[in-house]
Amino acid sequence: IAQILLKGFQEYQYFPLRLCKTFVVSCLFGESAVSEQMLMESFMQHVSEDERKVIQKCSNGELEPDDENLIELLSTFDCKRAVTESTILKTVTKLAHQELIQRLQYVTECWRPILTAFTRSFPTVESLICLFSQLIPTTSKVVSAIDCQLTYDGVGDALKYLKRYVK
Repeated sequence: IAQILLKGFQEYQYFPLRLCKTFVVSCLFGESAVSEQMLMESFMQHVSEDERKVIQKCSNGELEPDDENLIELLSTFDCKRAVTESTILKTVTKLAHQELIQRLQYVTECWRPILTAFTRSFPTVESLICLFSQLIPTTSKVVSAIDCQLTYDGVGDALKYLKRYVK
């Protein structure tokens, strides 16, 4: 899979956005290059919407340690640690690390030798994050990518309506 990923990028500038940023950064630059903010952003995309709401409440200090939703979240990820108000956020961060870095460690180690070729294109973590942000489709990017030759009168009107629909 790593070879396909590398070939796709080298030949066609294709890079899958669905890959977790934390995973890609740890493959290219090692676990130490992953910031806590990136880890939590990736974890928020990894969990379900209900779990995301619980985590947001934890970070805002709105949940008690004995909250039923928090206990369910912790048990989902096999957390056996008792939490207090002061350790809730730290525990959730450790769960994110466990899910997104430790659990994928074998795959990371297998992919790392192959993906080192990416470091020529992305020498820093910031350059890789910049790629992720550039690849996220927006309406203006999609509209600017529409290329059409006006071969007859109706095409111009159809193009105008298509662009309005996309916007």
